[in-house]
Amino acid sequence: LQQILDHEYRYIIALKDIMKVYAAPLQQTNSNSKVLLEPDKIQEIFYRIPEIAVHHEFFYEQLRRRSMTWSPTSQLIGDVLIQLFHKPALSGAYTSYMDNFTNALDIVREARSSRPSFSKFLDVRDREIERERERER
Repeated sequence: LQQILDHEYRYIIALKDIMKVYAAPLQQTNSNSKVLLEPDKIQEIFYRIPEIAVHHEFFYEQLRRRSMTWSPTSQLIGDVLIQLFHKPALSGAYTSYMDNFTNALDIVREARSSRPSFSKFLDVRDREIERERERER
């Protein structure tokens, strides 16, 4: 159970990092009149990620609570998994995300190759994430 909790925690952090390190600054540059990418393209790139993060935060909290009552005679988590993955909202969010994934990648690739300022933005943000990961180790 601890491995699942650890993995879920890292996944939530990664989703939040995507929004904090990439999406929010991109949106902010647009509000500062320095448009690196059009708002509709930003929305396409990060489509459904905040919703997916919320579902995983709920799942993590449910697993964390279950871990507190974990014992040799009570080792059940199936109900928690079913509770999360039978939600139409989550399956719909993931389905939409996956349906849009190729489009999002195409937007990033095209913008990276045709917009030097966007490419530089990504390089700076990638290094920021890398430094953060180094500190965590």
